[in-house]
Amino acid sequence: MKELIVIFKDEVGQIFRSRKILYMAAISALILAIVYSTKVVQLGILILFDPENELNIYSLVTYYTLYIAIPIISTLFSYDIISGAQKNLRFLASRYSRSSIILGRFFANYITLTCFILLITIGTTLFSFWKTQNMDLKHSFFGFVFLGIFLLAWMSINLIISTICHTNSKSLYMSFAVSIMLIVVSQTKFAFLSPYKFFSHFGVLESTTITPLICFFIVLVPLSVYIFWRRDL
Repeated sequence: MKELIVIFKDEVGQIFRSRKILYMAAISALILAIVYSTKVVQLGILILFDPENELNIYSLVTYYTLYIAIPIISTLFSYDIISGAQKNLRFLASRYSRSSIILGRFFANYITLTCFILLITIGTTLFSFWKTQNMDLKHSFFGFVFLGIFLLAWMSINLIISTICHTNSKSLYMSFAVSIMLIVVSQTKFAFLSPYKFFSHFGVLESTTITPLICFFIVLVPLSVYIFWRRDL
């Protein structure tokens, strides 16, 4: 556990010194621009995902915009967890266990992104209250929980891709290719293999969507640890 915490802290520090912070800033600006843009854009997103929902429009648009953005955000954050740290991994592997290395780096990126989603959710909730005098904490909390689990599934997929690939470019391209492919897969009889299949409306938490998404983590992360353990550095 101590080794994992050391790797976790080191990775968080690297995240805040890297371009990933710029990615978060750019994506935050884009999301806020969509959320507080014209009614045409807002209504377009609602019609696409949840046309019958009468809850606060700002919270709804934020939730569905984040839902669209999470596969992209998770790829930008996790495509290089293993593939982009070859030299550093050799050094770390001489001092720490491989399981601590991969799990520490994975959870550092996941928790950083989860905090990012939480800050946007809190900001939108407060803004909604200021504009409408209505603070729907229950739906906002449920929405945040689902997005956190949805993110966990996508980061688990990207982790195993990063573990298999030996270069950043291959990992990045493959991650985006898999994201697109899973959109198609979600419309077939193999839809259970795609996180897109387990969509949840804003403020709704159901075991039929949450459990399968958690299974991506349960299956893919231990598999990634095993592959990394057998991999030559």
